[in-house]
Amino acid sequence: MTVHFAAARSRASSPLARIMGNARRGIPANDEPAAQTAIIDGLTEATLRHFAEHGLGAARAALDFAEQAREAGDIAESEYWVDMCRRLDTQAAVRFERSHEDLIG
Repeated sequence: MTVHFAAARSRASSPLARIMGNARRGIPANDEPAAQTAIIDGLTEATLRHFAEHGLGAARAALDFAEQAREAGDIAESEYWVDMCRRLDTQAAVRFERSHEDLIG
């Protein structure tokens, strides 16, 4: 069986050409000037830099820093590192907090 191609004679008689020709072409949603500047908070930026430095071991390294800060008595610094770990590995941060519940005042 032979298949013959028959192109539309004009734009007016082609349903597909009419649909494609009438499409409104606006500004894509991701090209708005306000959307081009991403809002990243300080902890997210620090977490990304920490990940760039430590790679896949970044969560473990953050918990090591949290442990060191806790041993030094700096609870605020320890919480900072646990929050950073939480962004990288939530379960590891939860395990760390559970293992140190007695020290949290």
